[in-house]
Amino acid sequence: MPKYDPIAGKYIYLTVQGIEYRIYMEESGKGIPIICQHAGGSQTLEWRFMLNDPEIISKYHVVSADLPYHGKSMPPDSVEWWKEDYKLTKSFFMDFQIELSRALGWKNHLSRPEFGGFPGPGSGLGPSR
Repeated sequence: MPKYDPIAGKYIYLTVQGIEYRIYMEESGKGIPIICQHAGGSQTLEWRFMLNDPEIISKYHVVSADLPYHGKSMPPDSVEWWKEDYKLTKSFFMDFQIELSRALGWKNHLSRPEFGGFPGPGSGLGPSR
């Protein structure tokens, strides 16, 4: 019998700030939802240690998604993205997190950003819309 990795990868469509993006995400585990988000210039690969940790995935449903223009998430087809400078702003990052959690049907979840710690949208502890 082959041995399979516990991580499942797939694409999800999110509309963030009026633009639809095809987003690559990986998930693993069951339990309390947690979104692990990479910083600009990286990808979901940096969270593989959490997505593969038996102790973590026995308690948490871990999701990591590539931001648009990163990893396996390509630029959107609906805009001429090559004519604009790419800027990852705080408002875009927060809106991305909110839309991802909505698409997953998560009203409350933990958030683990790679570039510092702030509570996830919908956690009741940080920004929410």
